[in-house]
Amino acid sequence: MNSVTNIAFAVQGGCLNDMTDKTPEFGQYIKQELGKAASMGYELLKQSYSATEVVSRVIAELENTPGFNAGKGSALTANEMVEMDAFIMAERFAAVSGIRHIQNPVRLAQTLLQKHPDTVMYSEGAEVFAFKHEFAYTEQDYFFTDERYEELMRIKSNDGSSSPALCGMVSAVALDKDNDLAVAASSGGDANRCTGLMGYPALVGSSAFVQGPFAIVVHSDNGESITPGASAVIANLLISSEAFSVRQYEKIIHSYLSTLKKKVSLIVVDKQGHIFNLSTGAGMYRASVDIHGLLTVDVAVSK
Repeated sequence: MNSVTNIAFAVQGGCLNDMTDKTPEFGQYIKQELGKAASMGYELLKQSYSATEVVSRVIAELENTPGFNAGKGSALTANEMVEMDAFIMAERFAAVSGIRHIQNPVRLAQTLLQKHPDTVMYSEGAEVFAFKHEFAYTEQDYFFTDERYEELMRIKSNDGSSSPALCGMVSAVALDKDNDLAVAASSGGDANRCTGLMGYPALVGSSAFVQGPFAIVVHSDNGESITPGASAVIANLLISSEAFSVRQYEKIIHSYLSTLKKKVSLIVVDKQGHIFNLSTGAGMYRASVDIHGLLTVDVAVSK
C-alpha cells in the first residue's frame, strides 16, 4: 500500500470538440504525454520543489509538446500567426499575453511574477521584458504545425466540420510539502481569432484562482465565453469554503457548471490534497497524482 504524502498534482490538456474526429492513436498520445507530465510534477514535488516552480516546469514541458494548444502547436490566428497567453498564480500572480517569439510563455510569466508580481504584460512590451531577462528569440516557424494550418483552413472554408485539434489551454495545479498551492496555464487561444485578442489565461482570476485552502482552474471548449461563469464558480466555492464536506463541494460545483450549457471541466486541489475533477462535457483530457502517489489519466465524460 502506498504511503500518504502531503503533496498532490493535477494537469489538464485541453479538449476535443468532437471525440470522433481524432484517431485512437491521437488520444493515446495525449494521455501518454499527460501521464508523463503528471508524474513529472509529482516527482518534482517529492524533491521539495515549490508548487510555483513545479507548475511552471510542467506547463513548459507541455508547451514543448506538439498536440497541445500551447507553445509549439498553438492554434493560429486569422492571419496565420501564433499569439500565446500564460499565467502563474500562488499568493501573487503574473500573466503575459500576445506572445509571439518566446518558446515558453509560462516561464516568462514566472519571471514576471518574480520581478513584478501582480502584473500583466502584453505583446511587444512583454517580449522586450523577456529579452532583457535573457530569454531567447524564437521564430514563428518553430510554433507552426501542419495540423494547426489545416485546422485554420478548415475553419476559413466554413465547411461545417468541427476541429480535430485540441482547443482550450493546458493547466496544472500543485500542492507542495510546505502546504502551498499554485496554478499555471498556457494557451494558443482560439483558431482563426483576430490578431491582438487577449486570451483568457491573461484575464487573471477569470478561469483560475488560488485563495485560502483551494486552487481552482476552469476549462471550456470556448474559453473566452466562459470567463463570467468561471468567475462565478470560483466565487461560489470561496464563499462556501468552510461550510461543506468534500462530496458537498462536488455537488455544488457540478450543479452550477451544469447551468452553463457548455463543455466545462474544473480542477480543484485543496490543502488536504483532495483533487476534484469535475466535468459537464466529453473530451477533456486530464491526469493527476494524489497524496497516495496514485496516477490517474482519463478523458472526462458527461455526467
